[in-house]
Amino acid sequence: MGERERWVPDRPWKAFERKAAGLFGGVRHWANSGERLDFESATALGQCKLVQRLSLTELTKLAEEMERESLLRPVPKAGVVVVKLRAGSGKKTPLLVVMTEKIWAQIAGQPEEEPAEEPAEEPAEKEEDEAATPAEPPPPAA
Repeated sequence: MGERERWVPDRPWKAFERKAAGLFGGVRHWANSGERLDFESATALGQCKLVQRLSLTELTKLAEEMERESLLRPVPKAGVVVVKLRAGSGKKTPLLVVMTEKIWAQIAGQPEEEPAEEPAEEPAEKEEDEAATPAEPPPPAA
């Protein structure tokens, strides 16, 4: 085996896909696998996007696609899109994990309690009543 065959450059997008797969305890699918998935684990599957720009419309379509893909499994998994901004050399950006509301509810379940309501403001009538009530009783009539 020649030296060229042994050394394969680690492209940024490959490293990003491996990092995303590792986040979920999974493995990266090789690029020509024929699937739309970039990684899969026991609990999640997903697609990775290392981008300079990605519209909300495109991101929504990808999240919906991963939702459909995840729900086709015998045991549903979390279908996610992992996005990272490619900001330029030396500029670090965080990974973002995006999923649909349906997938979030599947993972997190429903809240046990309803969220606490904010305290209601006191009615304005009370302030008016206080203003109408004199501080001192009126003097007795003579």
